[in-house]
Formats: sequence, structure tokens, C-alpha cells
Amino acid sequence: MLNKLKRNWTILWDGFRQTDKVTRRRHVILFALTCLTVFLAGTTFSSQGNGRGQYLDAAIYAVALLAILSSYAFARFIQARSYGVYAGLPFFIPMPVFLPFGTFGVMTRTANVGVNTRALFDIAFWGPVMSFSLSVPCLVLGTYLSDVVPAAPQFENPLLIKVLARVMKDIPMGYDLSMHPLLAAGWVGLFFTAINLFPLGSLSGGQIVYALFGNRQRDIAYMFMAFLFVMALYYPMWFAFVLLFIYLGVEHPEL
Repeated sequence: MLNKLKRNWTILWDGFRQTDKVTRRRHVILFALTCLTVFLAGTTFSSQGNGRGQYLDAAIYAVALLAILSSYAFARFIQARSYGVYAGLPFFIPMPVFLPFGTFGVMTRTANVGVNTRALFDIAFWGPVMSFSLSVPCLVLGTYLSDVVPAAPQFENPLLIKVLARVMKDIPMGYDLSMHPLLAAGWVGLFFTAINLFPLGSLSGGQIVYALFGNRQRDIAYMFMAFLFVMALYYPMWFAFVLLFIYLGVEHPEL
């Protein structure tokens, strides 16, 4: 275990050291801006009002969410480098402060040319596994720490959160959880994990489907896009995702 951690750290350090100074500076600035926007977004999940308590809640949300996103990005990076596949340092993408979450997520670019399907599958697989494995403890602990209050849900809660709330809390009709920052971070981490598992383009889901089914990924992707379009008729926010994925590309590049 210790040797594996040391090896992973060496891969990370070598990747950082081998990147030119201008690119490194860009990554650091984007990460710093993302820390700021995630922290500011975290203040909206605090029930402490203004003051030190609100800033502490914001810091809890920011640290938890950035840990989830970092685990996803660096798992992809380490897997790619361990297979000898080119991978760029992760790009953390800040979100304007007037929008929720505080970030648009994180992106790790990996090469497609000359990559075998086994390597492609492992690169795509371990990112979502890591982010999911950190999101779930945040959900459990965040649910335990959340208070039950008379209110409507802030988000359309996933089934996992509903099950945890039923098991861990006694929630009468017309009441809901006052979302603790850890629960919010776990929810957002689960959301980004789910988005990255869409079977589209160079997302982790698209890479997994391509590794398993080859060129049939294209058919699966277009069927999924049709499903997203139908979803958008009921939930208009999905139109933004439809347009985004059309812009980024629905088909996975040929290996």
C-alpha cells in the first residue's frame, strides 16, 4: 500500500515537473479561482447566518467538494501515466459566483491515439470510482449532521440521499433536511460523477462504452442524446447539457 502511494505521488510530481511554467501557472490560477468560487458558493449552504460559522461551513463544503473532484481528476491522470499514455494536468473550472456549486467541474485531457482498449477502460473507470467513493461518506455524514426543518427540498434529491434520509432521520410530512455543507458537497460530487458517466464523447462514460463496444458507442450515444432531449422537454435545464454535448462532441474519437 505504501509503495503504491509513493508510486502515485511520483507520477503526480513528475507530471507537474514536466509541464512548462506557463501551463503550470495557468493550472494554479484556475485552481485558486475555483477554490474561491467554491468557497463563496459554500456560504449559501450554511445555516449559521453571517460570521465565523458561515465561513467555517463554506470551508467544509469547499474542502470536501475539491477533494471529490481532485480524486476524480488525479485518478485519471495517474492511470493514464501508468500506462504510458499522455495526460495533461487537471483543469479546475471555476463557476461565476451567482450560480450554485461554485465550479463547472474538472477536466483531465488524455491522448486517444495509440491507446489500447484495456488502458482506455482503466483510465475512464477509476475516476468515477474515486469520486463516488468520496461522495458517499460525505452524504452519510452530511445527512447525520443535517437538521430536519419545515421546508421544501433545495434540490431534487437522488434516490441514495432519500434512502439515507429515511434510514437516519425521522422526517415528518412537509419537512426536509436543512442541507449540511458536507451533504451539499456529496450531492454535487454525485452529480458530477453521474454527468461524467454519460456515454458521450470523451467523458468517462463515453470512454468506457467505447472500450466495451467499439464503434457502437456512436449508436448508444445518439440514443442517449435523444433521451436527454426528451428529458429537456420536462426539465428545461437539460437543454443546456444537450447543447454542451453537441458542441463537445457525441462520438468518441477513434483510437
